[in-house]
Amino acid sequence: MYLDQLLAGLPFEIRGKDVEIMSLACNTAQVKPNCMFFCLKGKVDGHDFAQKVVLDGAVCLVVSRWLDVDATQILVENPRAFMAIVAKNFHNSACDALKIVAVVGTNGKTSCTYILDSIFSNAGYSTGVIGTNGIVFNGVKYSSNLTTPDPIELHFWLEKMYLSGVKVVFLEMSAHALHFDKHLGLTFACTLFTNFTQDHLDFFGSMKKYAKAKLKVFKNCTQNAVVNNDDVLTKEILRIFPRAVTYGKGGDCTFDNVNLTDSGTTFVWKMLDDSIEQSSKLFGLFNVYNCLGCIVVARLFGISCDQVKRGIEQIDGIAGRNQTFVSPQGVKVVVDFAHTPDGVENILRCLKEMTKGKLFVVFGCGGNRDCYKRPLMGAIVCKYCDWATITNDNPRFEEPLAIAKEIEKGMNKAHDVILDRPLAIANALKKAKIGDVVVILGKGAESYQEVKGIKRPYSDLDTVARLVYDSKLT
Repeated sequence: MYLDQLLAGLPFEIRGKDVEIMSLACNTAQVKPNCMFFCLKGKVDGHDFAQKVVLDGAVCLVVSRWLDVDATQILVENPRAFMAIVAKNFHNSACDALKIVAVVGTNGKTSCTYILDSIFSNAGYSTGVIGTNGIVFNGVKYSSNLTTPDPIELHFWLEKMYLSGVKVVFLEMSAHALHFDKHLGLTFACTLFTNFTQDHLDFFGSMKKYAKAKLKVFKNCTQNAVVNNDDVLTKEILRIFPRAVTYGKGGDCTFDNVNLTDSGTTFVWKMLDDSIEQSSKLFGLFNVYNCLGCIVVARLFGISCDQVKRGIEQIDGIAGRNQTFVSPQGVKVVVDFAHTPDGVENILRCLKEMTKGKLFVVFGCGGNRDCYKRPLMGAIVCKYCDWATITNDNPRFEEPLAIAKEIEKGMNKAHDVILDRPLAIANALKKAKIGDVVVILGKGAESYQEVKGIKRPYSDLDTVARLVYDSKLT
């Protein structure tokens, strides 16, 4: 694709000749011959690598300042925002032919995308999912490094989905993605807002700035909105997007008669003149809220109540979200992605109510992330557990013991500190007896542990599956 096609209608200055572009990149490792390279500023400045990427084959650079390189340069005010539109153009604006549902919120995004996927698939739609657990369509799962892929990767997958016959895509839209304008060029048929609680203060600095990033999704890019009526951010969302449909207590879609059991949850949901008795294998009041939001989205698409009901009933579970094992000794082991104070509180409250014996919690906090939540999470764990074990999450470039000490500032119960995560899990399993529950928080379905910039293969799910059925635990 030549520049006159790729950049049609966009504001820019140019130095150099028209060239054919065969690929796009914003990472030096992904540069190929005839590549357009976007010089982004982040932890490093992409402009500093201009000579290297030209030698590697880049024929055009998108820059925010002119550079002394032998390549065509496109000067723009915001290369990140420009990249989002160029990526759309490069992939033939395939996204415009898809119905995209964006899911926004601190917690529950992954669960909602999979609940929606089950409902819509049951109703006969060809669907795709993009989010924390990867990219899924036509029964195949592909890995992705980010909750919301960068625009180059995102539009690649959207075009693949369109060409394979997908009609509706459920996209987790993170606050970071909104902050970096990854959503530009996309139009969301509907945006589902789950909740707003503390996270990512390492990046945003304040809850006000964190909220501002999430609110961007309701400005100019969404056609319909579905909003949690019981959340602190709802009034502000309704001010921006007053025609949003609400769910929760006092919402347009509400619920009652919630019954939590070991096998799941039953509740009644009500919307307009419909009152539906619903069962779900997902447990917890937080999942009732997730289901309600998805119910409203589906009804806005015209999906019948019966199809919605069946779609929810058909969900056996979501990888890394309250994924449960039971050992031969009668110990229940739960693996969950909860990694925020609110997420930890939600799952531990539910598990405590359902646990007949003791509740053991294995958890940690990520390095180079919001350090303010560490003692809060320690306090919440102590509120519900009988015994806790602090361990490594993804320490990244921080010292694991320093992270553990910050968590301990909020703890008022005896606990272990075992930084080796498999050993920490094994230790908790050895302590547990029949009727006890061991919950392992923070990583969910992640397939790696990041230490000193290296992502090493690791899975809580694999570790638990191996340990739970290990005869040494008998």
